[in-house]
Amino acid sequence: MDSIGKGIQNQLDLTESQVTEIDLLFRDYNREMFFPIKKPFSLTLHKIAYLRKLILLLDDQQLTKFKKIKRKAKQKQKDRNERALINQKKNIAEKYKVLKLNSTQIDRMVSISNNNKRTNHDIIQEKIRAEFKDELSAKQFKDLELIFNQKNKIILSNKIESIKSTYHYLGLHRDQALAFIELEEKNTEDHKITYTPRFKQLSTINPEIKEILNDVQFQKYEENRKGLLERELISLKRNDEKQRQEIKWLKEKEDFLTTELLPKLSEITNELIQFANQEDLKTIYLLRKQYANKIDNLIVKSTKDLKATYQDYAPNNLRISILNYSHYFINPVPNILAETLDLNTNIFSHIVINENQKQRIQKINQILRMHLIESMERRIKSYVTLLGGVQQAADPTYHELYRLILLDEKPAINIMNMQNRQVNIND
Repeated sequence: MDSIGKGIQNQLDLTESQVTEIDLLFRDYNREMFFPIKKPFSLTLHKIAYLRKLILLLDDQQLTKFKKIKRKAKQKQKDRNERALINQKKNIAEKYKVLKLNSTQIDRMVSISNNNKRTNHDIIQEKIRAEFKDELSAKQFKDLELIFNQKNKIILSNKIESIKSTYHYLGLHRDQALAFIELEEKNTEDHKITYTPRFKQLSTINPEIKEILNDVQFQKYEENRKGLLERELISLKRNDEKQRQEIKWLKEKEDFLTTELLPKLSEITNELIQFANQEDLKTIYLLRKQYANKIDNLIVKSTKDLKATYQDYAPNNLRISILNYSHYFINPVPNILAETLDLNTNIFSHIVINENQKQRIQKINQILRMHLIESMERRIKSYVTLLGGVQQAADPTYHELYRLILLDEKPAINIMNMQNRQVNIND
């Protein structure tokens, strides 16, 4: 795992003992970030709490150095941002100098630009028109449109050259390049709605492309597409083969769940069932049936989607998907019923988790948490690769109740339900 302490040892004159303590602190920081003990989880509060713990490890001199480094880094970033803003204002003032914008108007231009960085330039231009429609004169608006038109010509010219370069072997003329641009923009919009992997894109002959190209060009295009597809297929098989390790980890998790977790959970389930009346028992039966059907539907959908996308070239990805869903039978995930079941309401009249059971569930969850943590730490070389914004909402009020009720009282029944979904995933 990462040695954060070593990285700052010389800067703060840390002892070896402090380096070890900081590394352990960083480990605990990441463990709690990815596997929170308490929910809802706030990344901001989490950072503050561990920063305070870090400060307690430092002596006065080290703390002074640490604060100085933090201030210097903060000031450096502030200076960098200010320089970037000044340059941005200069560029906008130069770009729209014919409009003779005042400083406030330039600031608003900057704001529109910064708030729409991922937006198509046409939309940004429309926002600028709307922002200044009541304060620019007719001549200024005419000049603004000339600026936009010139910008759009440059953008289009660059796109044409890019398309011609990409398909250089086809010798596209301008109209063909424009048709390709229109087609790619349409595909980009479709891609935002439905993700289409590269393998599937290359596996399909696009009739619209045939309409753009002449016969000789289309033959070259097809030869290139088939070559790309062959290379993509090799890459796909190679990547899928790497998933065997993921399958091994999932089987290890399955062994842990069936031997360490399931017996303890089923024991509590059995205790809860003892208090159920006939109406409760009927509800439990219907819930378990609905839950099993939901898992089966998820497996069917996942299988269908993977087959449609990768045909039979990603068998290990399919195995992983089925393994994950089948594990829902030995460690239930009530949230998959959230569309039809209010997990914040106890629908049973005689079933309630008592304090003793709550404590046992908490211990079980702690055991599961540590298993997942240790498993992840064996699988990754660096926590840094995983760092990111992590926010986790609180579990529904009766999450644990439904998690237990969805289990059969007999562990063997849950294991059988799981294994029945795995019958077609073996090599």
